[in-house]
Amino acid sequence: MAKVKDMRKVKGLSPMSVLTPYIMTNRIGSMNLMRDTISVAKIDKYVKEKQAEGMTNMSYMHVLLAAYVRLISQRPQLNRFIRGH
Repeated sequence: MAKVKDMRKVKGLSPMSVLTPYIMTNRIGSMNLMRDTISVAKIDKYVKEKQAEGMTNMSYMHVLLAAYVRLISQRPQLNRFIRGH
């Protein structure tokens, strides 16, 4: 295989993590779905406080994007792409 500069081989994976892409070969088979309910009262309060402070464009999207960036920075293993799968 040709080497791609922005990819690297992940070493030290469990055997199940190595095998999973071959079991779940398409997007539908590898989807993990769940249904849950969460309270958004604290997010509502936070967004309203920031809007009152002058950040008039503050919205849920900003909170979700910040949470995503924090998640990926603290748990990079959740942001893996498996080439060819």
